[in-house]
Amino acid sequence: MPWQDRSFWIAAVIVAYASVAGLRATGGEPTGFVVLGLSLLVCLIGFRATDDVTNSNGLSGAATSDAMPTSANPELRVAARLTITGAALFVAASSGTHSAGFVAGENTGAALTSVGSLWALARITPLGGVATASQASRRLDAVVFTALFWIVAVALPGAKAVLPERSKELDGLVLDYATVVASLGSLGVGLFAAARIATVRRAELGVGERARAALWVGSVALAVGVMAAGADVLAPERVLPLSVVIASCGSAYAASTREPEAALRLLRTIVAAAIIVMPVLLGVVFLVHRRPDLAGPIAFVGVGLGAAAALVARRVAGRDGPRGGRLGDALRSATRAAMTPDPEDALRRALFELRGVLGSDGEPAALYRFFPPERLSVDRAGYMQTLRAEVPSRLVALADEEPGRVMRIEALESAAVRRPEVRPLMAWMEERGLLAVSVVRDADGPIGVVVVPRGSRTAPSILSEVRALRELSDRLGAVLGVSSMLARSREREVVARSSVAQIENERQRVEAELGRIQGQFVAIAQLLERPARVAVYSPAARAAVQRLEWLAQTNDAVTLLSAPGIDVVAWAALVHLASPRKTGVMVVKDGGNAAEHDVAKWHDRVTNPMTAAAGGTLVLLDAHLLPALVQMRIASATRDDFGLVVVLPRTVDSLAANGKLVETLADRLGARAVALPEISARAEDLSLLILDKLTRVGQRVRGAPMGIEPHAMAALVEYNFPGNDIELEALLLRAVLATPTDAKVITIRDLEGAGFSPPPGSTRRAKRVAPAAEGKRRRGGKTS
Repeated sequence: MPWQDRSFWIAAVIVAYASVAGLRATGGEPTGFVVLGLSLLVCLIGFRATDDVTNSNGLSGAATSDAMPTSANPELRVAARLTITGAALFVAASSGTHSAGFVAGENTGAALTSVGSLWALARITPLGGVATASQASRRLDAVVFTALFWIVAVALPGAKAVLPERSKELDGLVLDYATVVASLGSLGVGLFAAARIATVRRAELGVGERARAALWVGSVALAVGVMAAGADVLAPERVLPLSVVIASCGSAYAASTREPEAALRLLRTIVAAAIIVMPVLLGVVFLVHRRPDLAGPIAFVGVGLGAAAALVARRVAGRDGPRGGRLGDALRSATRAAMTPDPEDALRRALFELRGVLGSDGEPAALYRFFPPERLSVDRAGYMQTLRAEVPSRLVALADEEPGRVMRIEALESAAVRRPEVRPLMAWMEERGLLAVSVVRDADGPIGVVVVPRGSRTAPSILSEVRALRELSDRLGAVLGVSSMLARSREREVVARSSVAQIENERQRVEAELGRIQGQFVAIAQLLERPARVAVYSPAARAAVQRLEWLAQTNDAVTLLSAPGIDVVAWAALVHLASPRKTGVMVVKDGGNAAEHDVAKWHDRVTNPMTAAAGGTLVLLDAHLLPALVQMRIASATRDDFGLVVVLPRTVDSLAANGKLVETLADRLGARAVALPEISARAEDLSLLILDKLTRVGQRVRGAPMGIEPHAMAALVEYNFPGNDIELEALLLRAVLATPTDAKVITIRDLEGAGFSPPPGSTRRAKRVAPAAEGKRRRGGKTS
C-alpha cells in the first residue's frame, strides 16, 4: 500500500510543503486548499496505481486495466512515481504567487516530470520474444541533457529566493528566459528520444506503440504551448512548463501502462481532439480579446464549434487508431470468413481474404499443415491448392515462444547478429517473402502455421496486426483441428497398413528363419538319437521307448537309469524329440565336469545353462555329481521354461538316501525313472546293432561298409558285452583296424586279434577255419 512506502511519504511531504507555502502566500484562499487536496490525491492514486501490478503480454484480446506494469521492472516504477511526484509538485507550486521561490518549485516539478518520463521511455519493457533491446537504446543520455536544461532553470529562481541580497541585479526576465529555454529544450529532447526509440526498437513488439504515443502527445503539447503563447492566452514562461508537464505525464503513461494499444488509442484521441479543438478555442480567445463587447456570443459559438470538433476528433482518432491498415482489416475479414461451418470451405474463404492484401510479391498467404505435411493456399480463381511442404521445426518452436505465438521477420532480423541459429530461419522466410508466421495449435500442441506474405511492405508489424493474426490462428486452429483430425486418421490408416505389411513381411522372415533354426536343432537331435532308434525289436527296448515317449509328452522331468557304456545321449535325444519342445535346443551338461560345479554360473542370467535350454530340453549326465546348491537351483527352476532329462546310475531313492541328491531335486524327479536296456537284454537287436556299427566304422576307416562272417556274428551275439555300446563299438573298431586292407568282412580271427575272446564252451570255437582255407579266402578265393 502507498502509506507503507517511504517514497510516498517523501513525495507527500514535498507536495504538502509547496501547497502550504502557496496557502500562506495567497492569504489562505479556498483555491489553495483545493490544490493541496488535489496534489495529495494525485500522489496517492499514482503511487497506488504503481504499487502492486504485473506485466501483461497484451495479446489476450481482453480488456485490461491501464495500471502501470512495474513489478518486473523496478526502474520503470521509480520513473513513473518520479513523474507523478513532479506533476503534483508543479500543481502545488502553481497555486502560489509568481515569486522566485514558487517559480523554482514549478520548474522543479516540471524537471522531475521530464526526467521521469524520459527515464520511463528508456526502460520500456517489450512483450518478449527473440527481439531484445540493445544497451545503446537503454542509455539515459536524454535524461542527462534534460537535467542540464532544468538545473539552470531551477538554480536561478532558487538563488533569487534564497539569497535575495546577492541576486538583486538578477532580472526577472532572465528567469523567464531560463524557464522557456528549459521547457523547449526538454520538449525537443523528449520528441527526439521518442522518435529514436520508435526507430531503433521497431522490432520489439509493443515498444513502437508506446513510443509513437509519447511522440504524439509531445508534439501536440509543444504545438499547443507555442500557439497558446503566441495567442497571448498565457505568458510563455507559464504555458510552456505546463506543456512540459502534460507531455511528460502522457509519455510516462504510454511507457508504463499495461496495455500498449490502450495508451496509443487514448492519447491519439486526446491528440486528435487537441489538434481540432484547440484552434477553435484559440480563435475564440483571440476574438474575445479583439471584441470584448461580443464575448458572450463568441463564447457560445465557440462552445458549439468545440463540441462538433470533438465529435470529428473522435472519428479521426478511430480511423487513425491502432487497428492497423489493410492487413489488419484483411485479417479480421479472414477471421469472419473462417466462421463457416464447413472446415474445408472455412479454410478456403479465410485464405482467399488474405490473398494479395500486401501485393503479389512472394508466395501467397498460406496455411502449412503438419498432419499431413502440406501447404494449403488459394489461387486467383478461389480454388484450393495443396502442395507437399514442411516448415522448419526450429521456426515453429521459436514462434511458439513469441508474444501471441507470431514470429515476425523484423524480429529475426534484429536477432540474427547475436544468434546465428536464427539466420537459416530468417533466410527461409525471406526466400518466400513472408512477413509473419503464426502457430496454429489445438489441445495437443502445434498443428500448423499461418504465413502472411510481406509483399511490398517495409514497415514492421504492429501489435494490432499481431493480435488480429493471433485471433485468426485461434479460429483456424479449431477449423484445422477437425480437418487435420480427419487427415491424420487417413494418414494413420495408410501408415498402419504399411506397418502391418512390413510387420507381416518381417514375421514371415522371422518365422522362416526360426523354422530354419528349429530344423537345425531337430536335425542335430535326430543325429544324436539315431543309435537309440537303430534296433528296437527286443521287448526291453520297445518297452523303454514306449515308456519314454509317453513321459516326454508330460511336463515333468524324466530320469534315465543307465548302466555303464550305454549311449545315454541317444536316449535323451529320443525323449527330446518325442516332447512338445522338439524344435528347441537340447543342451547337454555333464555333472562329472568340474566346470559345471560353479554355482555362480548357474545363477547368472547369461551363462545359466537353464537359460540356454529355454524352450528346449536340458540333459544332465550324472546329476548326482553336481554340488547341492546347483541341484537346488535346478530343482527351483520353472517347469514350463524347459524340459529336464536326468541320467543317473542308480535309482533316485537310493541316491537321495546316500545324500547324493538333494531332497528338492529328488522330489521333482519323483518315480518317473526308466531303466535303459543293456545289450545283454537285447538279443533280438544285437545283430542289427553290429551291422549298423560295422557299416559306419567301415565307411569311416576303409571308405566302404564292412561285413562279418556268420561264425563271428554268432560269437558276438552270445557275448554279454558288460561295457554295452561303448565296448561293442570299440571292439568292432579294433577288429576293422586288424583286418587286411583288402578284406570286406570280419572273421572270428579278426575279432580275436582285436582282443575278443568267445564265451567259454562256445561251439564256434571248435569250428575254426583251417589256416590254408583262411589264406585262400584272404587272397580272394572262396571257402566252403
